[in-house]
Amino acid sequence: MRSVRATLVIAGLLVAAAGFTLLGYQSGVVSTVSAQAPPQGCSVATLRGNYGDWFQFLDNRSLGGQPLAGGYTPGAGVGVVTYDGRGNYEQVETINYGTAVFPGLQVTGTYTVNSNCTGTRILNFQGGGTNVIEFVIVDNGKEVHELSVDPAGVAVGTLKKQ
Repeated sequence: MRSVRATLVIAGLLVAAAGFTLLGYQSGVVSTVSAQAPPQGCSVATLRGNYGDWFQFLDNRSLGGQPLAGGYTPGAGVGVVTYDGRGNYEQVETINYGTAVFPGLQVTGTYTVNSNCTGTRILNFQGGGTNVIEFVIVDNGKEVHELSVDPAGVAVGTLKKQ
């Protein structure tokens, strides 16, 4: 037979356990854990509208896509990229390519976006040639950091939502 003291200790432990369980339900700990939704992530719809574009590059081909003899030419550019939210874009750029300035260059292409907010953009140049850009979307789609993965050169840039 249990002593009165042992019965009181067991009863006290059961009340304490019930209190902690009730406290967990009341504070939402249990329901919050089970109700957490997975992160939304990104899609092609994350990029929609106009983005100011700035980039720098070294390239071993002409603006028409033909290889250059004699190495790499430095360049930089600014412009506006307009995404349609469905995987297509167009952009208008001014490029300084080895001290030659080319205003109003038009580029079109397609893009894909992964749920982890990384993606790929294919550039189709006006005079021929293409380039492949890998990117990451940050700040809920307000900014994009880009890196060219084309073997003809190196390019980095940043786009900011206008």
